[in-house]
Amino acid sequence: MKTFASITVILSIFLIGLSGSAQAKTSFYYKDIPPSIDTSQKYIFFLHGLIVEKKGPHAESKKYGRYEYYNILKAFSDRGFIVISEARRRGTDIQEYASKVADQIRTLMAAGVAPERITVIGYSRGATITLRTSSILGEPKVNFVVLAGCGHGKYKKKYQKRFEEFVKPIAPDLRGRFLSIYDDSDKISGSCQKAFDLAPEGLEYDEKELKTHLGHHERTG
Repeated sequence: MKTFASITVILSIFLIGLSGSAQAKTSFYYKDIPPSIDTSQKYIFFLHGLIVEKKGPHAESKKYGRYEYYNILKAFSDRGFIVISEARRRGTDIQEYASKVADQIRTLMAAGVAPERITVIGYSRGATITLRTSSILGEPKVNFVVLAGCGHGKYKKKYQKRFEEFVKPIAPDLRGRFLSIYDDSDKISGSCQKAFDLAPEGLEYDEKELKTHLGHHERTG
């Protein structure tokens, strides 16, 4: 069966060159901060797309196939990262959840984890939460990866307007080191440049446009 290609391809590309600690773990992910915080480890927060909120971790799209939520988490874990993620409930409030992630990051840093060793990765709706988390946290050394999360797609203006309304109030508070990735055929999401332009001077960011032609299904983001 065809898998959820758009996200798995993007994540596979991002994983190249990343490495955490080789230390073995008994679990490949945690729903919350691990009971024992190892300050020598690298931590990843993964924020999934909307389809998992609607259909659960085994969600499947008729067009794209399975989301492969657990396989994504395991892919990060297999590379040595401590992975923190949960399948959000339907209708999760973006602001509240971003505040929760920001508090989790503060807990790690208070325990002695260097902010450079923490990365927040979000896809689509999860990427929207990622942006909001950055604005709440205000930490310039934490890493943020925005996957198909900025609503400036090439074809649907309603998503551009919706994104502008969302990002204008939070962009001045963005802090961190950002990587934005989107596909050239995505009709919903596109470049985050407008958000970065509104951010404070000195914000670190890079952006990659893929050419997979896999798009972005609006019901599965």
